[in-house]
Amino acid sequence: MHAMLALAASHLEKLAPNGLTKIAQAHRLEAFKGLNNALTSPFTTPEDGDAAIAACYALFMQSWYMDDGLQSSLVLTRSLDLTTKQVREQNLGSIFASENKDTRFSSMKARIKDCPKFDVDFIDAAVYSVEALGSLFVFDFEFELWNGLVDAFRSYYGDAEEGESRISFVSPG
Repeated sequence: MHAMLALAASHLEKLAPNGLTKIAQAHRLEAFKGLNNALTSPFTTPEDGDAAIAACYALFMQSWYMDDGLQSSLVLTRSLDLTTKQVREQNLGSIFASENKDTRFSSMKARIKDCPKFDVDFIDAAVYSVEALGSLFVFDFEFELWNGLVDAFRSYYGDAEEGESRISFVSPG
């Protein structure tokens, strides 16, 4: 949670300076404390391993927003690798520590087997909504994220036709 809050505060500060730098750094410090504490003993669930790896990713991404973040991002690149290896070695079934996207999908599919199936009308509405956001972006990284979201939602058309669901979205209404 602290890693996500640190990333969010740094992102907001970069978009519109509003005095969140100290808050972002305070959350960053708490995230590192929590992550270091979590890494001192073996994880007991796949979700614990995924949370540790996700925290590393969030802290890594936050370093991109920091004025002096190059060194931090380099250190966190190594931390991501070591944390992922540690989680992988524990054979917990962590999705983030899986070898590739296919093995991650297989692991996730088993966890969400009872999720509702995609509805084509819902996918149409999701794609339309995300595409409508395109005119709001200014920065290259925003366009890259937006393109990724559009592609992700478009990829679910095949799932609706095959009767499979990758994530749990419930059709509105």
